[in-house]
Amino acid sequence: MKISYDQATDSLYIHLSDRASVESDEVQDGVVLDVDADGALLGVDLQHASQHVDMQDLFVAGLPLMRLHTVLATGARTTASSTTPGPTPAARTSAKA
Repeated sequence: MKISYDQATDSLYIHLSDRASVESDEVQDGVVLDVDADGALLGVDLQHASQHVDMQDLFVAGLPLMRLHTVLATGARTTASSTTPGPTPAARTSAKA
C-alpha cells in the first residue's frame, strides 16, 4: 500500500495495488474509486484533499508493517524497519521541517 499526495492538484491517493485500473467511479463529490476488470478496488483518490484532511500530520497504527518508508515535502527520506512480523508500534511522522 502506498499513500501519495500531489500538491499541484491537491489530490491524496491511496494505492492499494499496482494493477491497472479499468474504471473510475466518483462515489461522492471529490472521492474517486479506481477498480480493475474484476471490480476489485485498486485505489482511492481524494480530490481537494487539504480541505478534508490535515495534510501536516500522519498517524499510522496497527498495520502489520515490516518497513515504513517516508518521503517528506522537504524531500527527506526515512525508512523504519521492524525485526518481527506482525503489528508494529505506532509510527508518527510529520511533514513539518
